[in-house]
Amino acid sequence: MKRFLPLSLLLVCSSMMMGQINGFDLKQMADDEIVGSSRYVGLCGAMAAIGGDMSAVKDNPAALGVFRYSEISMTVSTDMAKATAVSVPGVDILVSLNRGNLSGVVGHNLMFSYQRRKRFGSEYSISAQGLETSQTDLMAAMADGYTIDQLANMDGIGFLAYAGYDGWLIDTIPGGRGRQWGTLEPGKVNAQLQLAESGSVDDYQFNWGMNISHRIYVGAGVHIRSLSYTKETTYNEQFESGNSYRLRSGMNVSGIGLGASAGVIWRPLSMIRLGLSMQTPTLTAVNLQHTGDILADIES
Repeated sequence: MKRFLPLSLLLVCSSMMMGQINGFDLKQMADDEIVGSSRYVGLCGAMAAIGGDMSAVKDNPAALGVFRYSEISMTVSTDMAKATAVSVPGVDILVSLNRGNLSGVVGHNLMFSYQRRKRFGSEYSISAQGLETSQTDLMAAMADGYTIDQLANMDGIGFLAYAGYDGWLIDTIPGGRGRQWGTLEPGKVNAQLQLAESGSVDDYQFNWGMNISHRIYVGAGVHIRSLSYTKETTYNEQFESGNSYRLRSGMNVSGIGLGASAGVIWRPLSMIRLGLSMQTPTLTAVNLQHTGDILADIES
């Protein structure tokens, strides 16, 4: 008879932190890759004082004041590692309210911009045949010193120890006074590990720019940053006896941030432009969720 023992654990915690969160580094959310128009990427983003390019607005919103007409732009990228992975990481919509003046306030420009800052997407798989040791040995070692009642109640017990006990993968050793544990599956093991992650960091920007006498350009904007990240790890072992189990753990991270920027570009001469930009920190709220479960197929 085969006994099918499912175990489901859900550990949920939410926090607002600036730093590292149990395996997910918020620095991944803060770091910006150089993405945008071909001109912007070609100059490695060094356009804070030039303007006239929608991708430069995120560095200095005053760059928006240089525009004289309404425009729509779109960025398309292709992942060379996956020929079918064509994405649209950027869309910009600019509305120009040009008065046609030669001096004074020449016009106001408004722009909405969407940009995918980062994309998480990877899959890994590795397997091994005829291993001399098993993860159940680690489960037994972590359970040493605990009684059955303690493992059953999960009183501060590590997940692997509890999973091994509840999945009938470990048992007490005779003479160990109920506090020493060993694996029920001696012999060689075939194992497989799979890892998959997905998600993205997206920016939504709302900017305003003004042109004064074609000499001074000022601008300001706010941006909303969203984070979505999922990672799932699956580990399988199959024993010589035919018994097997699958251990799975997952992490889901979601977050939203808010920031602002302001800038000015001064053109004292037609061939010279000087730019100044100020960016606030992106205040971010993050929700973190961990999941874990074990599924054991044991011949009793």
